[in-house]
Amino acid sequence: MWLFRDAQRGISFFGGTKAEVAEMLRSLDGLPPLPQLLRLIEVLQRLALSNEGMYLNEDLDGQKLILKDKVRMGAVYEYIDAHYDRNPDVNAVAKKVNLTKAAFCRYFKRQTNMTFTAFVNQYRIERAKNLLMQNHNVSETCYAVGLESLSYFNTLFKTLTGENPSDFRKRHGY
Repeated sequence: MWLFRDAQRGISFFGGTKAEVAEMLRSLDGLPPLPQLLRLIEVLQRLALSNEGMYLNEDLDGQKLILKDKVRMGAVYEYIDAHYDRNPDVNAVAKKVNLTKAAFCRYFKRQTNMTFTAFVNQYRIERAKNLLMQNHNVSETCYAVGLESLSYFNTLFKTLTGENPSDFRKRHGY
């Protein structure tokens, strides 16, 4: 079906198709689940048979680059998730995504608006918050998220959350 194959380009419908499909979608509200599903299938069929559509993006090369970025960043996030509790190595993650360290640092900053270290630290603090809410004490949490200095952990936690870990823990009932 061309509709699904070409949907990656984005398709804008106009004219009678747009009006008819809009009405069909409005009528979904209040229908039981099975009739809703059948109506959605009718919508897709109407769109697929329409000649009142135009592509929003003819440049599939740009989409391939976006997909490549998603895959690359997925590998980076996977690496961080697997290594945040140890000392994540920017060289190792750069190698994993086939970039030099300098190129990776520029790429990562462009993608996240953060340095790799700042991102890892933010990830660690998010994990720490989860541990603290599971009744782990502050010291256990500090070491569990890969930080070796309790004072640095307290400072980092307060910088990123606005409160120290003990207060955060108390506020959540522990």
